[in-house]
Amino acid sequence: NYLVLDICCASVILLKVMSEEQYPIMSEEPMFSASEIYPGFSATFANGWEISVQWGRNHYCANRNNPNKESRRSKTAEVAIFAPNKDGFPRDWWSYDEDLNEVVEQPDETYVNGHLTTDQVANIIAIISKKSA
Repeated sequence: NYLVLDICCASVILLKVMSEEQYPIMSEEPMFSASEIYPGFSATFANGWEISVQWGRNHYCANRNNPNKESRRSKTAEVAIFAPNKDGFPRDWWSYDEDLNEVVEQPDETYVNGHLTTDQVANIIAIISKKSA
């Protein structure tokens, strides 16, 4: 089985879909994974940081509350940022502060940044992929 994942319409990445026994879902190994329920993806980087990017009608994005079927495209997306796993699940949720151009730890159990453009998502990816574990 193979999955074709189109990220920001700029590149197509071919990934082998592996079973859970071969590649556990909670693994912090670098990987892409596609959402089975909503339009979107997540990426875990070599440093253990993870980003989830979703744009379904239940997410904080341009498709929010869209009465039509789920769209596989959106002008904006919702982003969740997770710090590396230090003490087990649940992992710490972080957020993007555009004024600081940095990700910051959140005191809340969960937190997402909504209505982010492709450039903002790319900037978050650049920031967290370079953070220390």
